[in-house]
Amino acid sequence: MKKIIFAGRSASPLEDRTIKLVDFVQVMLELNWKSREISEVLTNYSKKGKIDSVDLRELFLMFAVKRKIKLMSMLINGDIFLMEFTEENFLDVIVNDAFDMGVLLYREYFLLLKSPKILDKIMVHLVNSFSQSSSGQLEAKCFLTKKLIKKLKYEQANQLLAIIEERVNDSSKGNILIITLNVIKATC
Repeated sequence: MKKIIFAGRSASPLEDRTIKLVDFVQVMLELNWKSREISEVLTNYSKKGKIDSVDLRELFLMFAVKRKIKLMSMLINGDIFLMEFTEENFLDVIVNDAFDMGVLLYREYFLLLKSPKILDKIMVHLVNSFSQSSSGQLEAKCFLTKKLIKKLKYEQANQLLAIIEERVNDSSKGNILIITLNVIKATC
């Protein structure tokens, strides 16, 4: 099970932590429960008034990392939960390397990304993600970088260019051009 990282907050050790709703929902996801079944459980739990904003943030991030779009939508758009999407939610998704989900969220909520401090954290993680040996989700990273390019600081732009140059000159399978080469896309 992959540990989920919450931006701007340090996770407490397992010994110090009580079992919360998000833990039960994670088990449901690991056991391949259907989204409808999880939705029913959350709805019933919410009717008792036991879901707070921290629970909603953790649930939203878990659903984003697990690519559970219906459940994410239920939290934001549903009449029951009334979760308000914030910049912190977007940052959490990016920090957990769910760049494809970041693209979906950016397309819907780009106007909410205003805080220079949060945008700086997003850009730092996005730039650093290009230097990782496995450049999965490269198209999503490129899309987000292109959309947020005006938010790059000079140092970050230099770092990004250095990373791209290094990855282009890489003679192994890590060459960024080889990774992104897709003959079918090129012919379309």
